[in-house]
Amino acid sequence: MKADLYAYGCIGFQDFWLKKQKVKNRRIAAQIGDSALEKGLDIVAITSHDLNLAQKTIHDRFYSMTRVPENSRDMVDEGWRTEILPDAENQVMVMEKEGKILYVLNSQVVIMNQDEKRMEHLVIGSNNIPQQKTLVETLDYAKDNGLISI
Repeated sequence: MKADLYAYGCIGFQDFWLKKQKVKNRRIAAQIGDSALEKGLDIVAITSHDLNLAQKTIHDRFYSMTRVPENSRDMVDEGWRTEILPDAENQVMVMEKEGKILYVLNSQVVIMNQDEKRMEHLVIGSNNIPQQKTLVETLDYAKDNGLISI
């Protein structure tokens, strides 16, 4: 399997950001899926990177890409069939097009304080990880919650 575990998607889905990032339309998930297939990827992790991430808002990249109604509707228009996996606590979306399957995972860059230094750590499987903890606390949290730490 081939994976990109540090993809941002869009900074935001507001018209300003879409235009600034030269996104052609609001079909972000379909564009990410098409790009992943072109690169031969099987897994993409959509990464949020915000110290004060407001869950289930436009700043929550995975949520915005997978739950905003116009995004899910547009994916179908592009030939994508999608499913959010409830058994994975809604942190995984499976996309299928022309018999090819892509797994889209939720992820977060966690901002930590270690010995009065700011550090960043990638955790895959959620974007609701506590911020401003030590590296050991972050690693323990990820392990205790079945998440992947990189």
